Amino acid sequence: RPAAAHRPSMRLVGTLALISCAMVHAQAGLDKSLLSHCGMRLRVATHHAPPFVIVDKTKCTEQMCPPAAFEPDGGLTYRLMTVDVLPKLKQMCTDNGKSGNVEIDWFLPLDLTTSGESAVNMVCNQGWGEGAHLTKVNAANPACKSSMPGGYKGASPASSACRGAYGASAAVCNSTGPDAAVGAIHISRERLDMVSFTTPYYFVNQVVVKRPDSLFELSLASVMTVFAPFSLDMWLAILAEIFVVFLCIIAVEVGVEHFRTLLMPKPDDTVIGQPKNEHLCEGWSAVPDAWFFSCGSAFDPGGPGKAPVTIGGKLFMLGHWLFVVIIAASYTGTIGPYLSDSSSTPFVTGVDSLYGGAFSVAVRGPTFDSSLEAPEFLGVHKGGNSDKGVEPSSQFKYLQAVMRADKAARFQIVSTKRMDSRFKDDTTPLVYDKATDPCRVSGARLGAYDLVMCGRDDGADSLIADAPSAFYELNRRYNETKDCKLLSVGAQFSPSGFGVAFPKTSPFVAPMSYAVHEVASRARVAQLKEEYGIRESDAKCISSSDTSGALIMTIQLVAGLFIIVCVFGCLAAVHGIVERVLYFIKKRLEERVEELEEEEEGDEDGKDQELAAKGATLSERMELLYAGSGRIERQIQKLADRKQAAEAGAEGASKPAKQGKEGDASVAGVDLVFSSLFKPFSENPS
Repeated sequence: RPAAAHRPSMRLVGTLALISCAMVHAQAGLDKSLLSHCGMRLRVATHHAPPFVIVDKTKCTEQMCPPAAFEPDGGLTYRLMTVDVLPKLKQMCTDNGKSGNVEIDWFLPLDLTTSGESAVNMVCNQGWGEGAHLTKVNAANPACKSSMPGGYKGASPASSACRGAYGASAAVCNSTGPDAAVGAIHISRERLDMVSFTTPYYFVNQVVVKRPDSLFELSLASVMTVFAPFSLDMWLAILAEIFVVFLCIIAVEVGVEHFRTLLMPKPDDTVIGQPKNEHLCEGWSAVPDAWFFSCGSAFDPGGPGKAPVTIGGKLFMLGHWLFVVIIAASYTGTIGPYLSDSSSTPFVTGVDSLYGGAFSVAVRGPTFDSSLEAPEFLGVHKGGNSDKGVEPSSQFKYLQAVMRADKAARFQIVSTKRMDSRFKDDTTPLVYDKATDPCRVSGARLGAYDLVMCGRDDGADSLIADAPSAFYELNRRYNETKDCKLLSVGAQFSPSGFGVAFPKTSPFVAPMSYAVHEVASRARVAQLKEEYGIRESDAKCISSSDTSGALIMTIQLVAGLFIIVCVFGCLAAVHGIVERVLYFIKKRLEERVEELEEEEEGDEDGKDQELAAKGATLSERMELLYAGSGRIERQIQKLADRKQAAEAGAEGASKPAKQGKEGDASVAGVDLVFSSLFKPFSENPS
């Protein structure tokens, strides 16, 4: 999609057909055109592009990289060329009586060493130094220097002193630039106008990479996804129908007369002849209960546990339930196709979800001003850390081709200078691993992968990359951290092939194509793909959208539904908490009132006991008083008897005197008794 964006170039088809015919006719004995490389030294421009070419730039001298720069692993393409293709080229020569001295020297561009465009431009421009990695083909200069007469003079003999890219050793070389470009270099229609390509040695697709979907990154659109199949007018109509049902329940099932008695009660007010639904609450509680009845029956007719009892209510609810069944069936039939259309989903599910510009995509390419009336490139330029001098990558060109073919497509483009990150000096590689997080490095120049992973304001929602390169990088990150901070998503798209680029006048296209074909026929590439873990089946970080592009339902797609349930749950929890707090406050107040009442009763009981105790003391003393008064009476009686005896003179004078003394003692005793009895009353008059 669109078909024009994937249509193979007719020039490419013709070139591959001619190469195939030449190889078929050469089976019996190789033609001289397939032996032009014998005894030659090829200076090859390459670029750092894991897992195809892995080179340590610090070990290269004046752009020339010795075998030590590719240790311990040079990458799939480097190994294929040095271990398989180069021996095959030598064998082709020796089997036909030619010199098997065939050498390949490897060189990096002076700048943008990770770009395949840089290597191709070096072949096109036939140069090594400043500016050789830039595209110079334009309307004023429609052809490469290597395509012009005398622009490319061929490779130098392997036995010559031709070495390196600079100095006296390079001055003796036949050509002023590379003889070929090898790496992760796409065969495209545009490049076929600049250089010639061999038959593809590797077929590659593109894939979208994104951050894992997170509930913490939900937008309003993603929350509203579950409502999107119906328009706003439709949802308002559904709510209006539910409200009408609510009013009907109030009027028919609860009864208006019941509310009249609540608002204007009268003595002996009763409701006569008004039917009442016993399933509904009494009083004002019938209002929320009726609303619950109307809403609950909209989702499940028997869910609320209530049913109409009046004839009018039953008729009305029958119409309501018919409405509910039709709406539910319509929603169910709409939500599936809506979510299957990945351009409508609130998350990146593949390349189709990027078409409308809802999400930004990071690709390696130049910056541009999309606000101009006639911008240099199509699409909306969202930002990035690139500059105008960066060459458009194959992914950038793919987006441009799609927008030219499909006027409805409008990508939001984030331009990056490279796929990998660098420190602030823009030179030292910044590799994401367990110990280093590029997102936290101050001043870091983030590459496409880290721009997406970090998710900053100037970042991107996704990126497009070669599928093998993406699988390799994502697997490397997972092996380092055991965490998938990036995921490949959706079906692969935009197939193309990697080939070896030569100047158009180079005679080495046919022998290299023959050697590549022979190596590929032995399934050598398939073995290397398995070894590097770059097959789709080897991917450790892949999203829930399967490889066919079919959408798998995830929690993020229906996040709005879960949020609504959580909102209702929170409201219920708050209500329950408030209700229980009020209950405990009321209970505590009641307990306090009981405590106060018990304290008052205790005080009264204490007073009663005190009074009772005082009464008991008074009774005891009165008894003592009565007992004392009896003794006094007996003493008085005795005194009276003795007085009578004294007066009678029955005894002598000494005896009355003695009795008088006893009488005085008795009187003193009476006084003592009285004073002891009445002493408490004098001390406590109450």
